Amino acid sequence: MESFPEPARSGRTKTNAPRKPASTERRGVHARYDALASSDDSLCERGRLYLGPAPLPVVAARLASTLAEGCTIVEETSGAVRAWDDRALAALVRQGSFEARAAVRLAAPIECVDETDLLAVVRCLRLEQDMLGADVRAIWSLQAIDADLVLHSIDPAAPLAMLSDAITDYTQLQIAEQRLPRFPRRFAGELLRAGIVEITPGDTKVWGSFVEIGVRLGSGAAVRECERTIVFDRPSATWHVDE
Repeated sequence: MESFPEPARSGRTKTNAPRKPASTERRGVHARYDALASSDDSLCERGRLYLGPAPLPVVAARLASTLAEGCTIVEETSGAVRAWDDRALAALVRQGSFEARAAVRLAAPIECVDETDLLAVVRCLRLEQDMLGADVRAIWSLQAIDADLVLHSIDPAAPLAMLSDAITDYTQLQIAEQRLPRFPRRFAGELLRAGIVEITPGDTKVWGSFVEIGVRLGSGAAVRECERTIVFDRPSATWHVDE
């Protein structure tokens, strides 16, 4: 682990009737995805995903453990900026008290990260610049802005993984179950192509053998109909997305 001090910052029922989950479980998923042009032709297509609500340390640790190998530089809420390997970051998140407001992923082992690299991230944070510009090895970054997490990425798998995890977590809360299979990334990609994805508790029904989740896609009136339906079948533990 490398660290650097705080940077200066500017301002079931078994019936066929739906069961209503408890209010503490009624959290929706709100995502907006933008494909961004890159000024460097050598880079992959860049993307920006707004996702809320979601805890930054948990999301960062999941992305770190499931995508490209490397290490993660994290700005903690205390202002300290440190580099973590995947195992150490996951252990901190499991403790439940780790808080952070920004993270950037480097496609490099932690032993290849030094104080100069941390200083570059600190500079980006201080000047409120894109953290992907802090290091040529950066492949995604996360920042907590208001109630949303904002992901910038040159790895197309990162936004898919984030939305997949968010939908899985939401479904687990509805049925009070853990360790559901992850919502397939190919389905997440189909949804993100609409640009805006909204899942609200009012469009979710929990039945005896399956969960039915309405999905509103794209911009438009708040009263528009759900364009897609996600179904999680409990006996077979499988996901389905219908028109």
